[in-house]
Amino acid sequence: YFEEEAVISYTHYLAEIDEGRSPNVPAPEIARRYWGLADDATLRDVVLVVRADEAHHRDVNHGFANEIAGLPHGAVAPCPPHETLEPAWKKAA
Repeated sequence: YFEEEAVISYTHYLAEIDEGRSPNVPAPEIARRYWGLADDATLRDVVLVVRADEAHHRDVNHGFANEIAGLPHGAVAPCPPHETLEPAWKKAA
């Protein structure tokens, strides 16, 4: 249920941004690159894609739990496209 709570938390964070209590600053370059966001992406754009990713994780994990319990699997939210990052040890091998 960690991912479910993350989805809820990111939804609250979006409200903070939308209601002006948290500044909607430009997205950092690393987030823009990882998530394939536009050069003018903002913090709100990052929060949206991270929340979508957490929703995907939530649904996959609920599917695993349903499978273990012998229950049907539900629909899974799509995973947002992102850059594949390789661990440093793979580059050294």
